[in-house]
Order: sequence, then structure tokens, then C-alpha cells
Amino acid sequence: MEQNTLNHNRPSIQLRMKHVALGSALLFGLTGAYVLASEKPVPVATYPATKPSEYGVSAIKVDSKKNAGEAVIKLDGFFIYTSFDFKAHEENYGVIGSEHEVIEITNLAIDRITSINGHEYNDFTTREDVINIKNLVATHIEKNHLAGGV
Repeated sequence: MEQNTLNHNRPSIQLRMKHVALGSALLFGLTGAYVLASEKPVPVATYPATKPSEYGVSAIKVDSKKNAGEAVIKLDGFFIYTSFDFKAHEENYGVIGSEHEVIEITNLAIDRITSINGHEYNDFTTREDVINIKNLVATHIEKNHLAGGV
């Protein structure tokens, strides 16, 4: 029996080319997977359609006997002159000593709007502005106890 050395048992050229092709495909596949896995998604910046409005009470006058009042609200560099009617009632949290006064604005009228410089403007307020003004006025009256007790 004749022994063949490793040199005599060489694979054919086609088999070597298959191994090279398979190895390079595996190398490129792993490289591509690494690149895809290492990419961080770019954060998408979202911005509101408009800048949020800033509200503040500049002046307020409350007549507790008539449950009415007038207020000047500052809204983004404009003064909004309003008149309002309100209801006041006592409320508690079900615990003794937790009684507090709750104000509900029942009617709000926007009388006029001026800029800080005094120029008159037509009414440009939205539904959300009116809701926010009602809440602002009611909270201001409750916080400062302007309704005079119920």
C-alpha cells in the first residue's frame, strides 16, 4: 500500500474557489450587519405649531354683592379687558377642616383688546384663550380670597 502525502491530496481548484467565495460572502455579511447594528437612529426634532401663550392678571376688580367683576389680562404683549360673572360655593374634600371656596366663572365677556402701547385691536382670542382666561381669573379670586366668603 502506498502512502500519499498531503501534497498529493490537494482539493481541486473549484473547491478552493467555493471556500474563498463562501468566506468572503460571510465576511461582507458580518461587516454589513455590524454597520447596520452600530448605526444610531437620528432623533427627529418636533416643534409645536405655535409658541404657547403667556397669561397673567394685570388688574382685577370684584364686586362680591353682584357676583361680577372686571379684569385686565396680559396675553403675549396685549391687554385684554374683560368683564365676568361668577358663582362662589363652599367645597370640601370630605375631611373636617378642608373646606375651601370654589369660584366658577359663568360668563366672560371680552370688552376690548389693546397692545402695550395702547393701540386697539379686534378680538383675536381663541376658544382655548377664553378657557385659560376663565381659569386664571377664577384661580386668582380663590387664591386671594376676593369673593368675600360664601
